[in-house]
Amino acid sequence: MARRGPQPAEDTNDWEYILDTPYRRKPLVDLPAARGFDDEGSSIAWHPLTRKWWDTMRALPHTTERGTDEWHALVGLAYIADTVYSTGQADDHAEWRRGSDALGLTAEARRKLRILPSKRSDRRARSAARA
Repeated sequence: MARRGPQPAEDTNDWEYILDTPYRRKPLVDLPAARGFDDEGSSIAWHPLTRKWWDTMRALPHTTERGTDEWHALVGLAYIADTVYSTGQADDHAEWRRGSDALGLTAEARRKLRILPSKRSDRRARSAARA
């Protein structure tokens, strides 16, 4: 015969709800103007796909929750992304994937971090999830 267990706590929903609107403000740490400098001192431009990747990453809705350290980590990932896009070498791809997972840059990573987009305000989304 099945027995009843203890009553669950009042709020057992520990998902983070982020309003699903793109982040439009200036990031705390921006991508440097150039990737670096060559031997002659000329600046090395970012690969166009790296720029597109950065623009996408800085507009993610949960960007509002990022601190300066996470923005610096994202710039570090931009260097890895640029190497992959420029050379086709995926030597640091595992590091890129780990960093992407830690920062919630993909839908799967956000699910692992228990971040859900919401069309409603945070309080309304939480009460709807409990219902």
